[in-house]
Amino acid sequence: QLTGSLPPAESLSQLHQRWQKYYLSLQSNLGVRQRKAIEIEEEDVTHGSIEEFHSVSRLLQRQLNLWLSVETFAGIERKLRTVLNVEDAVQLIVEVDQPALRSFPWHLWNFLEDYPKAEIGLSRFDFGRVKAKRRRKKKVRVLAIFGSSKNINVKADKAQLEQIMDAE
Repeated sequence: QLTGSLPPAESLSQLHQRWQKYYLSLQSNLGVRQRKAIEIEEEDVTHGSIEEFHSVSRLLQRQLNLWLSVETFAGIERKLRTVLNVEDAVQLIVEVDQPALRSFPWHLWNFLEDYPKAEIGLSRFDFGRVKAKRRRKKKVRVLAIFGSSKNINVKADKAQLEQIMDAE
């Protein structure tokens, strides 16, 4: 477990909200049905081009990665790069205490480009750990279904299964 911190990022938050508005505007312009009603304020984006959306998307990605490169957080990335192999299947869990941060596009973090088998998950700080249940049965349970015994020696198959050690 590695711990770091990120500074407040009001401009990044505003850019993210702008990106969301473009996204919703394009979604409605392309005729995609919306699941919930959206209130549009006067200063909100009510129309936009795909080019504008892509421009804001690229800006959001750059700003996000600049934010994640601050020294108080960059140490995490450096440490991960020293202990992980680029071919490793990696599950990163980022614990964040602000709900708005959980909606950020963490998958755009440059670190993930170098680790194609990595995935990122988000969690709250106050999650509870689940205790693993220990199985008391040490025997493997085998279910065998024998059909018609016509032209097949099912007795030999049954005898072979019964000889498996530590099986029920």
